[in-house]
Amino acid sequence: MKQLVAATVRTSFGVKGELKLESISGEYEHLLKLESVVLRLPEGKAAGLASTARRKAAVVPEQARHTSSGYEFGVEHARRHGSSVVMKLGGIETPEEARSWSGAELLVPRADAAQRADGEYYYADLVGCAVRSDGTPIGRVRSIWNNGSNDMLEVKTDDGIRVIPFRSEFVGAVDIEEGTIELIAPWVLE
Repeated sequence: MKQLVAATVRTSFGVKGELKLESISGEYEHLLKLESVVLRLPEGKAAGLASTARRKAAVVPEQARHTSSGYEFGVEHARRHGSSVVMKLGGIETPEEARSWSGAELLVPRADAAQRADGEYYYADLVGCAVRSDGTPIGRVRSIWNNGSNDMLEVKTDDGIRVIPFRSEFVGAVDIEEGTIELIAPWVLE
């Protein structure tokens, strides 16, 4: 995957059309160095002109370039603000325009994403991996989310969807190159 989700837009900030961002990784310094970003809207939220409808469309300024993954914006500035980042994107000028992007994912090139430590993985690299137990195929990772205390793997098996905590008590070797994850506690599927 060429781009990774680095943050989500929480809401607008101030009166100049700035966005308040929450980092996916919990790290923020890499967000402060970005020169451009792509915003991808959540499913069910349209882009276009603002309307009077209950669910307003995201306001897309002329400066934003439509790409296959969303809308690319130039970054005018970014700064830390408490436990988040405030970012000003070119063409978003008012709090209402900024708020229209609430819930959008902020995508960056892999090279601009937070650096991984040993034993850390990008969610995008884990999705699609085959889950095995003692060499026996169990299923494939469909998605990953955090339940507040653990990352959870949603795995499609022959018996349906199963959820596995992504913790060392349950998951052994992860081989991104091979696209495999070893389940060492198959009883967790019961």
